[in-house]
Amino acid sequence: MDKDTLKQHCLKVIESFTDQGHSVELAGIVPLYPQLPTTSYVLQVFSTWLNQMPTCNAATNMVIARLYELMPREALRYINRVEICDENGEIHCMSDDLIINDLNFQPLSIPYNYAEDNA
Repeated sequence: MDKDTLKQHCLKVIESFTDQGHSVELAGIVPLYPQLPTTSYVLQVFSTWLNQMPTCNAATNMVIARLYELMPREALRYINRVEICDENGEIHCMSDDLIINDLNFQPLSIPYNYAEDNA
């Protein structure tokens, strides 16, 4: 699987929130280890309604549940964790690698070119 395919799978998950009336202002996949030639990814999401949930656990669980529901297991293996960001782009809360623990394996790596992404 390449990075663009992973992005498309993540986009479907994000669009599913919008389709249900929960807008997502910003989402992206960030390489966990950008200095390495291959890496797994962190799904970062900013949405006002997620930040207003009573607990971080509720917010991350909402996104993780949707990942499990809509993303093929093959693609899910490349997501290391979910991070919910605030309006300043700071990490509000994260899933503490729940995805790895639930699937009981280490995520796979996708070739990543730092220079290409930051050109």
